[in-house]
Amino acid sequence: MISSNFNKQIWAIVFLLFSGSALCQNYVELARLDFDISQPRPYEEGDGEGAFSELIFDFTVPLVINEKVTILTGGNIERLSVKEFQDADINFSALMLKLGLNVKHSDSWTGTYIFLPKISGDQITIRANNQQYGGLVLLNKSRDDGSKLKFGLYSNAELSGPLFVPLLGYYRSWNRHELNVTLPLAFDYNYDLKDRLKVGIRFNGIVKSYLIDGSTQTYLAKANNEIAPYFQAAFGPIHWQLAGGIAIGRSFRHYNEGDQLDFAVSALKIGDDRTQLNTDFEDGLFLKTGIIYRFELVD
Repeated sequence: MISSNFNKQIWAIVFLLFSGSALCQNYVELARLDFDISQPRPYEEGDGEGAFSELIFDFTVPLVINEKVTILTGGNIERLSVKEFQDADINFSALMLKLGLNVKHSDSWTGTYIFLPKISGDQITIRANNQQYGGLVLLNKSRDDGSKLKFGLYSNAELSGPLFVPLLGYYRSWNRHELNVTLPLAFDYNYDLKDRLKVGIRFNGIVKSYLIDGSTQTYLAKANNEIAPYFQAAFGPIHWQLAGGIAIGRSFRHYNEGDQLDFAVSALKIGDDRTQLNTDFEDGLFLKTGIIYRFELVD
């Protein structure tokens, strides 16, 4: 019979990838559905307004091998609608698989290693030019005070060119406070008002790209940095979250296929002499709501 301590160790290594959450000490998020909608904003040049909406479903399924090794599987499904080009809506989709391992290297160190193949574009068909291949390496060090340090690297073959993101993070839960940071991608601080209600503030920084089919093939490079206070309520294992805030440095830029930068390290773009084909619209407010399935860890 498997002990409760062993169950806790197994579930503690599972985390929800790139949905704004990471490995947490007292729970794991196994599935999340988010809807994000922006305030219409004028173009920086010319007439009209631009806006976007986004629906993302992300899930993780662990397959336990033994006390030290767990296979991580899952996926991410995304639907993005961008209003631009004289008020025309362009719809994009993305499908990503997650396949990897979590390895307990020692009592204080664990490692997560995940392969992330993806197809993305305004048409979802398996073709050579809409496939992207990425991966994540993340090391977690548990400390005596219950906090965790995180070190890692995310990489993806974006349509705009190779992307590398060094990761540095920290997690701590104390009293009614919780801090979860994975720079430069995410920051989350929250406070428990009572057992089932909490308030917080978070930041998410996202870079993605999507193929656009047409007589001349182009691609969309999306950059969206959001900072927002939020409210979260729990109904058993289901948690509902409502956030509203402002986007910073947001852009949905079109380029010809093959017009790429040399590579990017986080926000630093090396060899970027691309020709932008459209006009940005201004930063503005957004509203985001999410439903989370959370597995609580118990002793």
